[in-house]
Amino acid sequence: MRTSIVVIGMFDSIHYARWLAQFKDEDIAFFLFPSSPHRRIRPELNDLLQVNARADFVLFKWHWLSLLVWFLDRLGKGYFRGLLLARFLARTSPNIVHAIELQGAGYALLEAVRHSPDLKFKVVVTNYGSDIFWFRKFPKHRQKLEGLLKITDLYAAECRRDLLLARQLGYIGAFHTVNPNAGGFSDETLSSTLLGAQQRKLIAVKGYQGWAGRGILALKAILKDRVQYKGLTVVVYSASASTAMYALLIRLIFKINLKVYRKGALSHDQVLSIFASSLIYVGVSETDGISTSMLEAMSQGAIPVQSATSCCEEWFESTGVVIQSNDVDQIRTAIREALILAKEDSNRQTNRQTLIDRANFDRVKRDNLPIYQLRNIEKDLYRLP
Repeated sequence: MRTSIVVIGMFDSIHYARWLAQFKDEDIAFFLFPSSPHRRIRPELNDLLQVNARADFVLFKWHWLSLLVWFLDRLGKGYFRGLLLARFLARTSPNIVHAIELQGAGYALLEAVRHSPDLKFKVVVTNYGSDIFWFRKFPKHRQKLEGLLKITDLYAAECRRDLLLARQLGYIGAFHTVNPNAGGFSDETLSSTLLGAQQRKLIAVKGYQGWAGRGILALKAILKDRVQYKGLTVVVYSASASTAMYALLIRLIFKINLKVYRKGALSHDQVLSIFASSLIYVGVSETDGISTSMLEAMSQGAIPVQSATSCCEEWFESTGVVIQSNDVDQIRTAIREALILAKEDSNRQTNRQTLIDRANFDRVKRDNLPIYQLRNIEKDLYRLP
């Protein structure tokens, strides 16, 4: 009997598309439901819909109303999306429902189960970024997280940290193997030539600024030490509007050699190309998971500088630098230390090897295949250390 799976996630997310792409050669019927408002479908997801693959990928046909549903949800506290999802589940009768991230997909599933408590299926949830790490601090979110984990059969996360947090929230089900949520890295990505220190002339800065991202803090740290970066170009990518404005302002006033690209302006390959020419990668945030950007930077030889609010220490020890506190002086110190590490080509080789060993596409896919095999959803699938 063919397995039928509803996967709830963000249609405009490359991580969602890359996750699904791992299973295109499997005999699975995927029914896709949006967890968030979107103006476009990610090109990589569109490719899956059109490719002649063994798996089937079918979109919820009213997905183009997601902006309207999001607006109604703001008034109805998730009621409308939950109702639509409940009807979608009743129509598709899936064996498994997989919520990929918790605050959108997971909460929608929780609401759908309240609408239709008699529906029967196994529940898989994937913790994105800081779904639990950050939101457990807020009583209303904590209550929803506890409710969601009560109906969950299999919990997946990219940080061992978040497995422990799930237990603290009362989760008693199975754990999936800890892996990057977006799937593994291709052989092509992990076999490209790593440039040496002398050939790298960039500093890559993640430009997110908002409830979690702190791209402006990274730029403030670089501004204070700008004399030390003579001959280097600071490249700010995926910049939020406020980060872009700040970057352009300091470039104008202080004549910093700086380029800025707004979110969505660069393709995935172009971002990888930036990492391949960067001495270091700087990611500053109030909260995060492993940070796919950081892993991608490591894969291309950029030495990572990442906030401790992620679980970056699970991926490197002495070949990257952890920002212990998000203040300008600590970020400055971390960047200086990383630039010293970047002089040694052996450090980037070590980081590349870590990804070859732990995050290559074939290995991660092999680990992830059991997630959709019903017989593997048992309480001893993965044990905590």
